[in-house]
Amino acid sequence: MDEQKIRESAIQRYENGEPPKLIYTSLNRTKQWFFKWLKRFKSGELNWANGLSRRPRHSPKKIDQAMEQAVIEKRQ
Repeated sequence: MDEQKIRESAIQRYENGEPPKLIYTSLNRTKQWFFKWLKRFKSGELNWANGLSRRPRHSPKKIDQAMEQAVIEKRQ
């Protein structure tokens, strides 16, 4: 079973009235894991069970295009 299906089944079990502790212990997950996905489910997003990208939105140390071009020209 892939991770997305595990998340969906955990929340489905919760909605069916199963206690959270029983759910996350039977799946060998932590309490934080369960409530993280419950919070995302309750947020109302359509693809809540998909993981979010961990890629940084920007890189503060990246040099701008003009400076990069100047360095390349200088090296040649």
